[in-house]
Parts: sequence; C-alpha cells; structure tokens
Amino acid sequence: LFRYFATKADILRMDLLDPIVFDAYASQPAELTPVSALRGATMAVLGSVPGEMLDVQLQRVRLVALVPELRALILDDSPAVRAQFVDAEVKRTGRSPDPFAMDVLIAAITGAILVAAQRGVTEGSVDRMAVFLGTLDLAFELLEEGLPV
Repeated sequence: LFRYFATKADILRMDLLDPIVFDAYASQPAELTPVSALRGATMAVLGSVPGEMLDVQLQRVRLVALVPELRALILDDSPAVRAQFVDAEVKRTGRSPDPFAMDVLIAAITGAILVAAQRGVTEGSVDRMAVFLGTLDLAFELLEEGLPV
C-alpha cells in the first residue's frame, strides 16, 4: 500500500471520476457557462458509471465532508484539479479562463459537492445516492442561478 500512497489519507485524495468528468466537460457546448457545462458533464457521468463505483465515490466524498483533516487535504489538491479544469475549458471553448475566476469557481463547486455529501449523510434516507445526486444537482442549479438566497 505504501509503495503507491505516502499515507492512508492519500488514498482518499485520488478521485477516479475527475478525469472522466473533465473529459465529458471538454465535450460540452462552448456556449454553455462553465457551471452549466460542469453540471451536464457531472450528471451524465454519474448517471452512467456502475453503481458500485458510485457507492465508493459517495463514501469517499462523505468521509471527506465529515473529517476536517481530509477536507484540508482535498483543498491542497486544488492546483491539480485546477490544471485539469483549465485544460478541459480550453478544449471546450478554445480560450484560457481567467485564473482568479477559475479559482473562485473551483472553490464554489468544491463547497457545493461537500454540502451535497454532508446533506446525504444527515438526511437519513435509505437511498443516500439518490439524495446525494439530487442535492448535488440542486447545488449546481443554485450556482447557475447566481446563488439566490
């Protein structure tokens, strides 16, 4: 195990779906906003991966959402996520995004994913995946609408 991961926590840092989501994002229409494109890509990917893989990812996200030290590790990974996101945005639109705007977008989306995962944990629903997907889609919707409160 430690040949591949420096710590046990590093296992949770690896998100197997990120490359798949960013590939799907890159193929979204250029006229969509980044949030709309990411929402479409994310929901398409999450709707097409095997249930077992979704369960593992949901457990990972829920654990990260509940443990402050793990949330901090995920935030440390933002440069790697940013690089993947920027690359996908250039492929999708043909132009490089503003670096500050991209950092704000990544922070907002990361927060939305963590809130969706936390809500799925506290809802008490038997089908936590459905709760997570529903709250994640709602979070994307709120971001698309400019976060009306």
